[in-house]
Amino acid sequence: MPKTTSRTRPRRGTPGPTLAPAAILAAALLALVAPALAQAEPIAPGADYVPGEVIVRYEAGEAAEGRRTLRASPEVSKRERLPAPRIDLVKLAPGVSVRAAIRRLGRRPEVAYAEPNYRRELFALPDDPLFPLLWALHNTGRGRARADADIDAPEAWESTTGDPGVLVAVLDTGVDRTHPDLAPNLWRNPGESGEGRETNGIDDDGNGFVDDYRGWDFSRSSDDGIPGPDNDPQDHFGHGTHIAGTIAARGNNGIGVAGIGWHTSLLPVRLGDFDLSVAHSIRGIAYAAAMGADVANMSYGGWAPSRAEADAMRNAPGTLFVIAAGNDFSSNDRRPVYPCNYGVRNSTCVAASEQRDRLARFSNHGRLSLDLAAPGRSIMSAALAPIRFTAFVDRFQRPLRGRWHKDGPRDTWRRVVSERTVLRPRGLRVRRTRMLATSRGRYANGLDTSLLSKRLDLSYGRGCGISYWLAGRTEPLRDRLLIEARAGNGEWMQIASHSGRVRGSRQSAPLREVSGKPDVQIRLRFVTDSTLRREGYRIDDLAVRCGRRYFRLSGTSMSAAHVSGAAALVKARYPGASAVELRARLVGSVDRPRALRRATRTGGRLNVARALEPDTRPPNTRALFVRRLGKRRAQLRILSTEPLSSRLCSIDGAPAVPCGRSYKAPRLAPGRHTLRAWARDYFGNEDPTPALLRFRVGP
Repeated sequence: MPKTTSRTRPRRGTPGPTLAPAAILAAALLALVAPALAQAEPIAPGADYVPGEVIVRYEAGEAAEGRRTLRASPEVSKRERLPAPRIDLVKLAPGVSVRAAIRRLGRRPEVAYAEPNYRRELFALPDDPLFPLLWALHNTGRGRARADADIDAPEAWESTTGDPGVLVAVLDTGVDRTHPDLAPNLWRNPGESGEGRETNGIDDDGNGFVDDYRGWDFSRSSDDGIPGPDNDPQDHFGHGTHIAGTIAARGNNGIGVAGIGWHTSLLPVRLGDFDLSVAHSIRGIAYAAAMGADVANMSYGGWAPSRAEADAMRNAPGTLFVIAAGNDFSSNDRRPVYPCNYGVRNSTCVAASEQRDRLARFSNHGRLSLDLAAPGRSIMSAALAPIRFTAFVDRFQRPLRGRWHKDGPRDTWRRVVSERTVLRPRGLRVRRTRMLATSRGRYANGLDTSLLSKRLDLSYGRGCGISYWLAGRTEPLRDRLLIEARAGNGEWMQIASHSGRVRGSRQSAPLREVSGKPDVQIRLRFVTDSTLRREGYRIDDLAVRCGRRYFRLSGTSMSAAHVSGAAALVKARYPGASAVELRARLVGSVDRPRALRRATRTGGRLNVARALEPDTRPPNTRALFVRRLGKRRAQLRILSTEPLSSRLCSIDGAPAVPCGRSYKAPRLAPGRHTLRAWARDYFGNEDPTPALLRFRVGP
């Protein structure tokens, strides 16, 4: 029988095992740090990540040894270098969990950190495809909107409409290269263009990407048959195309909408649709920087932080990263969103405002972590594919006044109650409804009478058509109903003609001649000769519908796009400005409506016209007490309405010393103390009133 052992409690009074003083100290330290160790999780709580993948960064000088070790590890099936210093994407062997791999890899001496490949999501909310009103660029106060709650784009265009030499990378779902408003501004890689280099299968410019003459697609092949990665960053989802339209749809071309930078170059970088991840983000960041992007729009994010993603952004100091804050109506100060909350110097994080200069109901906010707000609600921009919309509809349930007016010497048009056969789910049904009729009973001979519709704006429409339900009878080939259309005060053009017996059915006809025109009228013309008379026609459910390449979206994605477009205009006006200076101009020139004062660090909304002017406004600074550091020290925070080039801090009248945004005060005597902080922005403007903070340390 196997021998068993058991632990027994020592008898009272019996001395237990003794511990050396070092062991006692170690046990005490373990007791102190054990709760922290228990809480330290390798994966952010609730975060979504790509299964079977881990991102690893090696210690300086240890990358080669670390890669050799991983290559020999049975836990690793594949390793890919990411375009950031000493960072790899590691594919795990089947059966190896991400959590276990991170713990084991993180303990290796050559590994600086290991983390999951967190997923990222697009920050847009769909809205109805209504007729576009570009209120974000020029708000006239129509409806419930507040006049001038916009970014003053027309005022900015008096200085510049953009420069093709300024490059904005759209890190997103791609860009539709066939869109008529975007195609003229799409970037072409000079190192891969001309003399057949676009498709020669050679990496002509030596950047590691073959034939990337129009950008790059970093996504994976999908189940829908969309290939990748490859040299075709065509959008298959629509989000990136909408973003690109706000940034740089070609302006003053008589087509669709105008972006903020009419002549800004767009670099499409496709990261994916629903499969965005940190690895995709890192590859896109590195590619945009390598291609010389002045600005990169990042309208995506997630709750989980990635040190590798932040390192990639810091490794591209020449690019300004414009990032969406998120659409959860939560505080980024309390619940950070990434990459927004990394706080990288060459990045800016954007909340969403709406037509009345208030924070949009879906937008995240943060007085410590967000820079500014920009329009983000019901933003009209480019669509991936034509979207059907109704420009005019009449079911004749109300009097005609306001929608139609009568023309001709003899008016026989009437609204009548009639029977109409309709198809219901359980079969045919007959219902009585009010509809339009050419006459009451039998019509008269010798008629030429018309109904003219109100003026319709079809300027944003393509492929417009008219449809209507029609039933009745006229003298065949003699008496007829004509459907006509015209643009402006031009000649009437016949669209359709009906004569003889028509059984109740749906009719339709294209409106090719007036599609895309701003001032269109429809005419219903009833003409009879001098012979036989019949009961005429009954008309119902008349509608004019069009397709268009523009639609509305809401979200901080759209807000970030406005700031990216504004940054491109500032770069065109000040070509020598660095990424940090671009950010400083945009953040330091905001309008400050009362409703946004607590929404962001600046309490303001983007004003691109003011950002183009010389910066003479001083920064406004304030100081906050963060926490005590022991009994005699404290950590303080210096906040400002814009990025600062320098700060000086003085405690209790001592000589001022340079300090950062987070300032650890020197050892102080117990009691009350006073901090004063002076600030200077990147354009030499100094805060005339130093920040003042009284605080207490010690018992």
